[in-house]
Amino acid sequence: PAPQSIVPLLSSASFFFLTMVRFEATALAALALYLPASSAADRLRGSSPSSPQEAVVVTASVEENNPFIDIQRAGIDRSLASIHVESELSFVSDEQLGALGEYISRYSVDGNTDIPETCPLDYEGDVDPYHPDSYTTLGSGRSLMGEMDMDQEMDHSHMHYVQSECNAMLDMATCVDWSLWFDTNNITMSSEVKIPCGECVTLDAGPGQDMEGLTLEFEQGLNIVGKLVIPSGADIQLITKYVFVQGVLEMPPPPAGTPISSEDSGPKVKITLYGTEEVIFNPDEATENSHKGGEAVSAKAFVVAGGRVDVRALDPGCPGWVKLQSVTYGAALPNIALNKPATQSSTYNNAGDGASSAVDGNYNSFTHTNCWKGINEWWKVDLADLYTISSITVGNRLDCCGGRFHDATFYFYDENDEEVYVMPTSGGIGNKKSFSVGASVDARYVKVTIGDQDCLQIGEFEVYGWKASEGIPLENMDRLHVGEEAANCWKSPGSRIMLTSDTYEWDDSHIEVVADVPSEPGTIAVYPLTKKKSAVDETFGYPDFAVEVALLDRSLIIEGAKDEGEFATLGGHFIVLHTPHVHQHLEGALLQNMGQQGKLGRYPLHFHMSECVHGSTLSKNVIWKSNQRCVVVHGSHNVTVSENVAFDTKGHCFMLEDGGEWDNVFYKNLGAKVG
Repeated sequence: PAPQSIVPLLSSASFFFLTMVRFEATALAALALYLPASSAADRLRGSSPSSPQEAVVVTASVEENNPFIDIQRAGIDRSLASIHVESELSFVSDEQLGALGEYISRYSVDGNTDIPETCPLDYEGDVDPYHPDSYTTLGSGRSLMGEMDMDQEMDHSHMHYVQSECNAMLDMATCVDWSLWFDTNNITMSSEVKIPCGECVTLDAGPGQDMEGLTLEFEQGLNIVGKLVIPSGADIQLITKYVFVQGVLEMPPPPAGTPISSEDSGPKVKITLYGTEEVIFNPDEATENSHKGGEAVSAKAFVVAGGRVDVRALDPGCPGWVKLQSVTYGAALPNIALNKPATQSSTYNNAGDGASSAVDGNYNSFTHTNCWKGINEWWKVDLADLYTISSITVGNRLDCCGGRFHDATFYFYDENDEEVYVMPTSGGIGNKKSFSVGASVDARYVKVTIGDQDCLQIGEFEVYGWKASEGIPLENMDRLHVGEEAANCWKSPGSRIMLTSDTYEWDDSHIEVVADVPSEPGTIAVYPLTKKKSAVDETFGYPDFAVEVALLDRSLIIEGAKDEGEFATLGGHFIVLHTPHVHQHLEGALLQNMGQQGKLGRYPLHFHMSECVHGSTLSKNVIWKSNQRCVVVHGSHNVTVSENVAFDTKGHCFMLEDGGEWDNVFYKNLGAKVG
């Protein structure tokens, strides 16, 4: 039966369209080509049209687990779907129309649905059969009349990495446990660790296995030329200069109902990329790519070149993010700084401006230090016991000079006055602003400085928390109603939850921490919210106005090691490099401190000049604290980017690099605090 969701685009004498139908059901999709009454249209039909909106329909089955169908899946030339002309289509060549007509007749007659899996423009040779006058440039944009932009002056096909014949039987190979393989083959960690082509190794770090909870440090790198399997439930850390995937990296999904591990609890696979020196990728001599020269891939590189990633690191039923349905607020926490001893670096003029004015409960009084005396002035409170800090609220001086308090940094100290945590912030505070600490810090002393050597003025300094020795009372917890699927996946205590901004402030998003899972279905209890957030039940029937809620933790972590100085923004990067016709799948990973600021092509998640990668998916990943961008698709086609969460990132976040990329689907991705 014809799908119910087809809404064709109407054509006119100046346009014709090839509509792309998308719907979320396993059924038949219909692709309708609407042609105007022109000589070109008549040549394609071979006869006069019965109406100006006559349609030729091609059908194709929707791929299982992929709700999208596109024009390339049906074997139709996508460049003919976007022609804009001044009058009619008479200039389109007979060869071009003939090629399109051949595809239509071949795949639509008598209900034939044997549609090719490949992109219609993936072919051998230098001539495009749809565009005989144009140069074959598979990795970039294309001009119908043979005009070329800068990227089209070069055929990138000679740079492609292909899958290797020596891995043809990998799916039938018996996998050997890493611990046994390592010992048997006398592997040393001081040189590159390579899984040879045709061999399969399982990282035996699951519950009760030999490598559970271990840390492996590779002094050079890990080169997967064969196959590496990471079992679900594995708990291990790999520290390496690089990861090359020339074969297969596989991680099967966990059993249904498995909650996602938090930062401090539950099994996790953590891959830490380190180093600051340039890394060179050299194809392995056992592969068909061995004749290609080395390629510089920068430091901290995770490179897929001629290989395949099939990583499914979370229960497929877990959502990437949801709308906040409602909130049940607990009892307010006490201000534990009220009337506590306070000190400051200096006092301006008189004792009335002293440190205690910030903890007297009176917003009309304020502290006042000296100004521009060659130091960053500070203020400090003694809470008189060890407390778990949930949030801090700072009230500004109200009568004037509120702009002086800006770019504050908060310092936390234990009972021995040893620093345990530093929390930098940016911007001013207006009359008053709250800062979430995330209930992850136990401290007795709290200190604050500002971003320059001006006067430090504080109207009131409020600290909210509870005694670390007692824990938070249940009545003080807030309850977030997020739906059963999310609650079941996000229930690990200590999990970090991000709530987006519901104000005009771009950085007014907050991280909260899961404290408990109430018995009420679809609900998680968190430490008290820093501020109230708009939920669906408060938006008068307009759910788009409600904030989004996302879990930032994942059971698979890919991170760049943090460096200092000139390398402070040199994170890791993940790239699928010149690898066409391979179905890549990365689902459920946390990528943190990824991206390399100022380095072209070094992004957290990146498809680079891989052309048709039909069926490839980046889904439900978290990109957090990126130094440069989030997800970039460059010269690659048919990638589905769905339900990913990007938070606290730099630069354009979700990006098509050239604009000549085809049939990529960006669906239900969330970006917050993108700077």
